Amino acid sequence: VGFYMTGHPSDIYKDDFPHIREFSLAEIAKHVEPENIPDFKRKVIKVAGVVTAIYEKLNKENLPYIVFKLEDGEGELELTLFHKQFQALSSPIKTGQALCVDCKIKKGIEEGSVRGVVQAIYPLAQKRMERIKKVTLYLKENILTEIENTEKIKKLALTYKGKIPLFINVTFPNEKLCA
Repeated sequence: VGFYMTGHPSDIYKDDFPHIREFSLAEIAKHVEPENIPDFKRKVIKVAGVVTAIYEKLNKENLPYIVFKLEDGEGELELTLFHKQFQALSSPIKTGQALCVDCKIKKGIEEGSVRGVVQAIYPLAQKRMERIKKVTLYLKENILTEIENTEKIKKLALTYKGKIPLFINVTFPNEKLCA
């Protein structure tokens, strides 16, 4: 059993997890389906956490796959990423990486344990960006009175366009509202 001097690695994502996952990793054991249900009928659930361990293994055909541990500060889950998905990864999974994983939950080898079989895997940052609908920049009017500030804001907005709409909200602190 280990502990962290500066907090759990997943602490910086704890506000994101409830919006991205279906269940915390502590709740996963409640969602194990009976063994007699065929794989193609098992429900896929979404979990999120930080990778804390990775083990590369070889299957019966001597092809690589990985088993990794995901933790969310509430629980942990061992996940298997089989050869085809492993080969299809655009970048390798790393310890400390925050991920969102679609998986099927099965009984683990040890009594009372569970494991996940990966169906899809995404960086948490990708799921975080999908949730953002707009960016609003709040400025006081005195920032905009100097033309170079206005030009800097315009240049930044044009340089880093992105796909998310940018709104600029200018406040005039000395102005009184008329009713």
